[in-house]
Amino acid sequence: MKPSPLPVGETVKPIPEANSPLESHYQGQFVTLSPINPAVDIDELHKYSHGSEQKEQLWTYMGYGPFDDTISMRKWLEQIKASQDPLFLTFRRRK
Repeated sequence: MKPSPLPVGETVKPIPEANSPLESHYQGQFVTLSPINPAVDIDELHKYSHGSEQKEQLWTYMGYGPFDDTISMRKWLEQIKASQDPLFLTFRRRK
């Protein structure tokens, strides 16, 4: 994997306590957040997060990704879909 041109700083210390979001659908003015659904979400998630250096920069600060292909990303999505901490949500632009 090629090093990212984005800066990586010191690890941020965790805060003592925070309110967690609920696993629910959230509808805003411009986007909707929904719980991860690997079967439905994989194609768009992979398309918009892979395939160019610019797209793959979003993985710089994450402990996972980018993925070699949609199959490996979907396996990862299947593993994390039940997680409550962190809670993974997919966002979609409202039409």
